[in-house]
Amino acid sequence: MRVYQNLIAGEWVGSDAVENINPSNTADVIGLYASASANEARTAIVAAKAAFPAWSRSGVLERHAILKKAADEIVARKNELGRLLAREEGKTLADGIGETVRAGQIFEFFAGECLRLSGEVLPSVRPGVGVEITREPVGVVGIITLTFSCPTSVKAELDRYASLHAQTCGEAVDVATLIPFMLEMFMAGDRGFRKGSKAKAAIPKPS
Repeated sequence: MRVYQNLIAGEWVGSDAVENINPSNTADVIGLYASASANEARTAIVAAKAAFPAWSRSGVLERHAILKKAADEIVARKNELGRLLAREEGKTLADGIGETVRAGQIFEFFAGECLRLSGEVLPSVRPGVGVEITREPVGVVGIITLTFSCPTSVKAELDRYASLHAQTCGEAVDVATLIPFMLEMFMAGDRGFRKGSKAKAAIPKPS
């Protein structure tokens, strides 16, 4: 079975892999996906930092072209990518394709934002002095995402809660925003998790 590796510093690396299984059909193994080690993560950070100076000096048209190309590719392959997404997350095919199209639209929006760079000029409290605000790349950012497959029963309960919340508080709430709070409340109320966290925090660090 194919191993899907990680692209780090322009090279495909990674041998230790785990199975990615279709939640709606556990007999369907989508593929083996490489798990990055701590050293590989450090290599990726170093590579990103090395690429940052050139990227930060790139012009708005170049950035627009890169993001627009990504948007066009995603939308052109929406059926293929949507089907893969449906298998990976156990979604319906319509949801998978819809999410893929939405991803392409997000890339296209931010491609346009590259051409709409703006700043602000504000008055200063000191005479003869102006304040100019510009937006510039800040550097390398690390992001960890959490994929959450929401069963139909849980989705129905969340919908019911969202409806009650709207009636009680007079404010509509997106069901998707409830999931992080639900997980946070679960962990806060899980005695085993709290006990394990305290024990881990109490372990002295080597000098």
